[in-house]
Amino acid sequence: YTAKYGFQLGIVAQRPLTKHLDIGIEPSFRLSKYQYSNTIIEYVNVTFTESQTYLEMPIYLKWNFKNKFNFMRDRRSFKNKIFPYITAGATLSMLNKSSGIALRLDGGAEGSTPLTLESVPYDMKPARHTQKIMPMGALGVEYKSGRSTLALEVRYMRMLGTQVKPAQRYANQELLLKYGYTDNDFRIHNASITLAFMYPLYKARPASQKTFAKPRILNVEHDKDKK
Repeated sequence: YTAKYGFQLGIVAQRPLTKHLDIGIEPSFRLSKYQYSNTIIEYVNVTFTESQTYLEMPIYLKWNFKNKFNFMRDRRSFKNKIFPYITAGATLSMLNKSSGIALRLDGGAEGSTPLTLESVPYDMKPARHTQKIMPMGALGVEYKSGRSTLALEVRYMRMLGTQVKPAQRYANQELLLKYGYTDNDFRIHNASITLAFMYPLYKARPASQKTFAKPRILNVEHDKDKK
């Protein structure tokens, strides 16, 4: 099995809980791809490439190592614009589409003509579990300039349980008999590098405003005749 490059695209929404802790949610779209290669019957080389698209909903807690709400810091200093963080949470991953292409190369005996067979894309979604809860964790750093934030993050998500439905393993007879491919039990983990731009949707205002009552003037009468 060989991992292939994919991409993801999403929207980030975060809300501060404390000066260091945020809660976040990121509805996103992801494309993942892998390739399987094997040699069977000594001279038959089989390659199967599968592409999958997901709709995902990561929910996580984010711990900021520095207080982002320290407005008294010197904003001209570069180190005061850098904010490292870690996140931990889970992702609801829903398989939207899965397609696979098989390639068979037969070397044959010496002097024979090699045979090449390439399949049309097969719909692999019926043979896959379509919903998974994936634990996730990330390390990242934010660069704040004014109200805007640029973030760079490395994230890892781990699939729990196999993605293959055992009852559907041999359902595609053409893949099995013509190309010599059948699914093993496998899981697809995901490691990603994310670049994000964030802009807060709020207006600064006082956290609280106290109203003081007008002072009352007490009239004090002195008894002048009293000594």
